[in-house]
Amino acid sequence: MASIIDIDEYKIEKASTELFKKIQPLAERIVQLQSEMKELGMFANHRCLAECSRCQLFEDVTGKGMLIVTHGADYRVDTGLRFEELDKISGMDNAVKCPSCQSIFCPIDKEYFYTFDD
Repeated sequence: MASIIDIDEYKIEKASTELFKKIQPLAERIVQLQSEMKELGMFANHRCLAECSRCQLFEDVTGKGMLIVTHGADYRVDTGLRFEELDKISGMDNAVKCPSCQSIFCPIDKEYFYTFDD
């Protein structure tokens, strides 16, 4: 006779399998849309925006969703350069290569860094 735990685990496994079957086509569509966005020069929000601390080149997104790379005070002027997205290298996920100084780094989400004053 099956225990209550076995029955609950079966229900959970069955429910998660059914949920995965429903979600999988949506996830595949999102990946397809992100690819199309990248081809159009848009930012697909698949990683954090890059900002090179070495040469101050950084990515930004226009109001229309277009990815631009700017430098210094000219934050509205697109340099035409693009950070190269690298596949996983030496354990770094989402690594990029700066088109100006060739630095390789992982963009970080600055919203997660807070300064608390006492």
